[in-house]
Amino acid sequence: MKKWVVLSLAAAFLSLSCGPPDVKKAMDQAVGLTAQKKYQAAYDLLAQADPSNENPILAREKVQVLMEGAVYDRDSQSFYFKGSPQPTTGNAVPVKGTAYAVQPIVILNQLIHQYPHHWDLYETLGEYYIWVSADEAAAGTQGGYAVLASEKLTTALRHQDLDGDGFYALGTAYSRQLRHAKAVEALNRALKRGNTKPDIYYTLAENQEALGQYAPAVDNAEKAYQIYPGPARREAAAVLTAMNYIDLKDYHNEEKFLLSAHQDLPQSTELTSWLMDAYIRNGEPRKAEDFA
Repeated sequence: MKKWVVLSLAAAFLSLSCGPPDVKKAMDQAVGLTAQKKYQAAYDLLAQADPSNENPILAREKVQVLMEGAVYDRDSQSFYFKGSPQPTTGNAVPVKGTAYAVQPIVILNQLIHQYPHHWDLYETLGEYYIWVSADEAAAGTQGGYAVLASEKLTTALRHQDLDGDGFYALGTAYSRQLRHAKAVEALNRALKRGNTKPDIYYTLAENQEALGQYAPAVDNAEKAYQIYPGPARREAAAVLTAMNYIDLKDYHNEEKFLLSAHQDLPQSTELTSWLMDAYIRNGEPRKAEDFA
């Protein structure tokens, strides 16, 4: 669910609950700031309205804003909003922005203890477990975050439907646990909820490949390739597409796709290597020699 929509819903709830005027005003302003991607200003407004994280709606939205607009620095254990100066490593002189030493896991677990039937808190905590452990998952050192995420998200799902972000987080949690069929189911439900981020298509393709569902994996990997904004992720999606074409033994379309991808990303030595191999598989060694 888009975060400004979430904020709008929360603002409406607060209005119906006769919340204090200053809280209502802060929420209304935060809606506009979040829609403009002014996340730090939105967070500051929400924090001013609920400095002690006692309101489950406001506290939950602060975590949502952090996930949408901030990065987490493990060394300082602080959040820095995108676009603001962030700490540097090595011998460079550090340029510091505003550090937010927030502990979302502690805050959300405390609120769940106070409000055990506020299922949105479970969903947001599950999403946060996946978000904060993304770099660890890439390194294969995520620990138990994936299990914790799936536990919180399935608890929420037993009582209410998840939104697109919730199902994406659940699918990612299952994927990290190698529960491929569950991952495919959750990720498809994320797409049905309107969440069409490229990572969803990519993760879906990975899990479909693991299940031997090569044709839909090709389709989803290619969708990820088409909509990823950066060359590194586009390259990874192109390789995943090619791998599934090979699994299908569709070497003609593998070559056709790789040629197009190589033209899009001519600096990619990885795609050059894959294209050369595709030429050889198709009995066209002279074309491969042109790249040697």
